[in-house]
Amino acid sequence: MTTPLLEVIRQAYPQASITYVAGTYSKVVPEHHPAINTVIDSGTVGIPGRYSFYDYMKIANVLRKHHFDLAFVLDRSPMLTLLPWLAGIPRRIGPDSLGRGFSLTDRIPVSTSPTQLQHQAEIYLDLARAIGLPINHPRMRFEPTQDERSDVVGARFIAPTGSGGADATKDGLLQRTGMAARDYTGGEGLLLMHELLQAGALIVGSVAEAIETTRRYTTSNTASRT
Repeated sequence: MTTPLLEVIRQAYPQASITYVAGTYSKVVPEHHPAINTVIDSGTVGIPGRYSFYDYMKIANVLRKHHFDLAFVLDRSPMLTLLPWLAGIPRRIGPDSLGRGFSLTDRIPVSTSPTQLQHQAEIYLDLARAIGLPINHPRMRFEPTQDERSDVVGARFIAPTGSGGADATKDGLLQRTGMAARDYTGGEGLLLMHELLQAGALIVGSVAEAIETTRRYTTSNTASRT
């Protein structure tokens, strides 16, 4: 969800050194993104109940040593919005939901009304709009390594749809997944799903079914190698 904003920031600041702070389990997203120069692994900081005060202050001290000029805070937790302040970053831009962005210098209002919900990627792009950065049709982007690309060759992919049926046509995908409503991939996401289905991907109707299908595939694939 953050990658459209990364593209916007890089286009606005082509010479800047951009650092992304991410947890151990999510750092795979920015690690190979072309807009990012450095990734700081924050471990489990940010996951409620999974980090100590020592862990928290350690990350604050790491950030302080970099002497950053500006921070985009992409989380609404007051504990995380406070980190850039503790790190001495002079300008801190982030979403302000229910007053939780009190430590930010640029608080961008976010609606909590169920009738005015926004796509998360759009909320992040609002941060760029608020400080006058141009928005030129940014896309979501994930950059797998060559080894990761090789690992999926020949695998049976799963395409969760949220509904039953096996209509692999473009129109069918649009109707069942609603992918056209907010497509931040410039159509590439829809095309990829269509290609996966044509290559023999499995259609599943729920996350639970996807997990079970993955478990069966992993078990059978491991057995065939032994």
